[in-house]
Amino acid sequence: MNKKIVGILICMLFIGTSFLTSIKGEITSNECDYYLNTTDTTNKCTMIKPRVLTSFATDVDPCGGYATLNGDLFFFWDSDYCDVWFVWDTSFHNSFEDYLLRTPTIRKYETGWFSATLNSRNINRGHTYYFRAVAYDGKNYDQGVNLCFTPGYPYIETRDASNISKTKARLNGLVSDTGCVDCDVWFVYDTSSHNSTSDYKYKTPSQHINNNGDVSYEITNLLQNTKYYFRAVISNDVGTYAGFEYDFITNNPPNIPSNPYPEMGATYIPIDIQISWISDDPDGDPVTYDIYLGEEILKKIQSNITTNKFSPEGLEYYKFYFWRIVAWDSDGVSSYGPIWSFFTKPDIRPPKPPSITGPDKGTIDIATDYNFMTRDPEGSDVYYFIDWGDNTNSGWIGPYESGDQNEITKSHTWSIKGTYNVKAKAKDIAGHESDWGTLKVKMPVSINIPFYQLIEKLFERFPQVFPILRQLRGY
Repeated sequence: MNKKIVGILICMLFIGTSFLTSIKGEITSNECDYYLNTTDTTNKCTMIKPRVLTSFATDVDPCGGYATLNGDLFFFWDSDYCDVWFVWDTSFHNSFEDYLLRTPTIRKYETGWFSATLNSRNINRGHTYYFRAVAYDGKNYDQGVNLCFTPGYPYIETRDASNISKTKARLNGLVSDTGCVDCDVWFVYDTSSHNSTSDYKYKTPSQHINNNGDVSYEITNLLQNTKYYFRAVISNDVGTYAGFEYDFITNNPPNIPSNPYPEMGATYIPIDIQISWISDDPDGDPVTYDIYLGEEILKKIQSNITTNKFSPEGLEYYKFYFWRIVAWDSDGVSSYGPIWSFFTKPDIRPPKPPSITGPDKGTIDIATDYNFMTRDPEGSDVYYFIDWGDNTNSGWIGPYESGDQNEITKSHTWSIKGTYNVKAKAKDIAGHESDWGTLKVKMPVSINIPFYQLIEKLFERFPQVFPILRQLRGY
């Protein structure tokens, strides 16, 4: 982040705070909650000062001679226009009226940015100049915060450290303004954070440079697993500037797990999938992995595996799963991978052929109960289709739970003597049908005369007697 952006943010915060504070004060003092909606131009609630923002100077000649001052007319009210200008001086003043110099007036009819270029022999290299933006709407004045610029002042940014190992690191910076002269650049670092560069315990040798660009220096003999703080510093004949403080920890963490298989959002994944990823350690340390997986909540399903492949158990068909890998090096430093997801393929294995249990013979015109049961490989609910063998069937009925403990019972009545092949098949909720299960059932003639009922019982009790009657009765 360069100093112009930082300055703008600071100025915006200052102006925004003062704007809200002053508006609140005017509302309270005038007791006018409706001031923004009023059309009464005589109402004292409409007498609100304009608001102006001072921004950083740009195009500053390092040798002196010229610079561009910048501002933003943030707000003005109850006027068709607003005049803006800058005041500047070699000293800081609390009021714009005390500055010795002023730029020409710019009349603005709407809010927005404005600027003025200084071309003066009074601007010299190495001197600091203070300036403010000013606004006047014909009734009220406003002044922006005081900022400054120094022609020839150098500027450097601290950048992230690189090539970090357990005992070494490369400190980096970016020179963006040398002030058009040769500069010295160095780094300061320590295991504690400091506000002043003079408080850092360690300093690198100075590098003599004469142009903008990247600068770096490798530091060695660092403590393992230790946090270091550092800054880039630049100096020339005008002054010395230090970049913002950065930090790093010796011993790099493992590289963040990447390149997942299945890919993020993959579909139709088999339930026996072997997941995999890529990760290693930039310091060459051994790496182990923790695996998190779940449908809605990630749960650790495996710890401390040493390979980048794993086959999770218990995945179900037609389910959405999330998963994540955490990599650990031998020093206990970790890297969390992103959360990935995949969707398993639908259930494509049909249920087993249903088993049919019940009497294999019976009496016509009397309802007989039969039990049906199937097992679905994935435990899905099932539907049954029952063919009674007499040109009647149940159609698809269900769904019912599958499994050994989930028999269903259905009754049927045959009206004609004969032998019937009872058949049943099942299908799961995905529509995959099983083969047929069968049971042969024999139905004799029904005779309701008590005497014949007694004969039938005798035939059952003494199967070897009355062979001629048995033949007549169809036994």
